[in-house]
Amino acid sequence: MPVHNVEVVDGIAYVSYNIDGRRVVHLRDSENPKQIAHFDNVSAEDERGSWGGRGVHVVKYTVYLSDMQSGRYAFRST
Repeated sequence: MPVHNVEVVDGIAYVSYNIDGRRVVHLRDSENPKQIAHFDNVSAEDERGSWGGRGVHVVKYTVYLSDMQSGRYAFRST
């Protein structure tokens, strides 16, 4: 699935995919990146023809996500 936005903060990559949800990847060990969180708001049966996630932005401890069909989301990160 295509990646639309990536924001890296303090060695953590916040990645917005089209229909494959949002991924949070720990990059501090560059030879062994690890996914540490995932959020997918598009159900499997809705993935065909869905535009899904487009944006991700991190401000302090809040991760903001945007989706062209279902709106905006905000999550607290620690």
